[in-house]
Amino acid sequence: MKLVSRCILGSLIGLVLTSHAKGAPQQSRNDPGKPAEGRVINAVAGDRACYLTIRNDAGRLIEAFATFEVCEQRPSLIGQRVALTYQMGEVNSASCGGEPVCAKHDRVPQVIHAQILAGSKPSLPLAGVAGRLCNRDEVVVFSCRTGAKEVSACASEDATRTGGYLQYRFGKPGLPEMALPSAGIIPVRAATGASESYSGGGAAWLRFRQGGYGYVVYTGIGRWGDKGKTRDIAGVVVEQPKAANRNMRCVGKVISLLGPVWFEKVGIGRSHPGESFDLPAP
Repeated sequence: MKLVSRCILGSLIGLVLTSHAKGAPQQSRNDPGKPAEGRVINAVAGDRACYLTIRNDAGRLIEAFATFEVCEQRPSLIGQRVALTYQMGEVNSASCGGEPVCAKHDRVPQVIHAQILAGSKPSLPLAGVAGRLCNRDEVVVFSCRTGAKEVSACASEDATRTGGYLQYRFGKPGLPEMALPSAGIIPVRAATGASESYSGGGAAWLRFRQGGYGYVVYTGIGRWGDKGKTRDIAGVVVEQPKAANRNMRCVGKVISLLGPVWFEKVGIGRSHPGESFDLPAP
């Protein structure tokens, strides 16, 4: 009897291992680190995969890789409560530095299907106020239009020195094309920044990094107007390792909390004493 039981058990184990090796779809209940169900807070097509930010039933934000088709799913998953199906798949290695064509790959669990649950209603629609890329339950640290697209820095309401998150987003109103960092990381680890003072004005900046690139949102005030009149400027500078920096100025209304008060609250500072940012010419 014991021998038969062991044979049956061995067969079952072999079947399970074979299923895993073939990459059979698995609900996340087999992976305690990934939610089987949750509400999609953000879905952004990145350089390695579609990045999903999911709030689980305990209120925790969790990041997950997904296929690019999931990001393009219609109706949009953002704000919807969904059931998630995972499968092992390959994505470009983090060591590729954002290069779309790369020979190095990582094997990771990916969301291959997100089913909107019956009766689900979007509770956190993007573009809730003036087309911002932040959700309704987030703090808008910085936001403005840069022509046809927008740039925002969004933080959780509980963001402090030791908790919450901060994220840079860029894209069309309500449709972020980029989100940095991809995971819900506390502000002090997500970005660096500082306030600068000088004769006749000052500036504040917040820098996010990915690979060799930097994305710096900034505000400044100085005597740049006609006859030395005070003038405000704001925008985002994309710092490129192999090309000149690109400055995209804000058009219209600017929302900004950048400055010593907010920096102190969340612990934002320079990565080292020499870190700086040159304000673009107005």
